[in-house]
Amino acid sequence: MLSRSKILTEKEAQAFAFREIAGFDRQLTAEKTDMSPHDVDAYLLSADIEITEARKYLEIIDEARRSVESGNG
Repeated sequence: MLSRSKILTEKEAQAFAFREIAGFDRQLTAEKTDMSPHDVDAYLLSADIEITEARKYLEIIDEARRSVESGNG
């Protein structure tokens, strides 16, 4: 549903940033964020799910925009 307004929690954002953007391993991410390695994994999974959902919504919006711009909407 497009009206959903959840953003990443701080812990999800930290796990994602350190693991996926900075490339830190789970142990170093855990140390930098004061989380356990298990929590890093859990928050990263949650962040991945939320980011995947957000990308789906962006694709829907982009498709609608392209349709309107091409005169088909």
